[in-house]
Amino acid sequence: MKRINDIYKISKSGQVYKKRPKEKTFKKVKQSNINGYKVCSINSKNKYIHRLMWETYVGVIPEGFEIDHINDKRNDNHINNLRCITKAENARKAMKRSFNRGVINGSHKKIKIKAFWKEEDKKKQKTFDSSKSASEYFNISAQTMNDNLKGRSKLVLKKYRFKYA
Repeated sequence: MKRINDIYKISKSGQVYKKRPKEKTFKKVKQSNINGYKVCSINSKNKYIHRLMWETYVGVIPEGFEIDHINDKRNDNHINNLRCITKAENARKAMKRSFNRGVINGSHKKIKIKAFWKEEDKKKQKTFDSSKSASEYFNISAQTMNDNLKGRSKLVLKKYRFKYA
């Protein structure tokens, strides 16, 4: 466990602790989720845990670099799962994930998607042959819809929900 400052410390697995006033004990800091990334408040500022881990255990993140989760699990902030890569490398990695998730030789995989929403207090549902056709029908980005499919957001535009059929 390493100290972030006089009040906070962080474990190698990414758990943040805060020193209680007038005591020697530390209490776990509540972490929340933003798009699948763990975040906590330190000195009244939201900090991404993976960035905090890197800065505490390794050092400053250079300009133009980002912290990458090696196993692609955004909530796995163990120091051994993090690496510092350029923004370009991170973008290539994201493209490769998108390609593996839905694009083969320029066409989307035929994975059926179910969409759910409410219209005039009536529940609606529709099945699509691909994530591309669903995103075009609702006029939303494929990334936003895929985040919803992966559980990173509960609703899209506070209205739609998607799942694999």
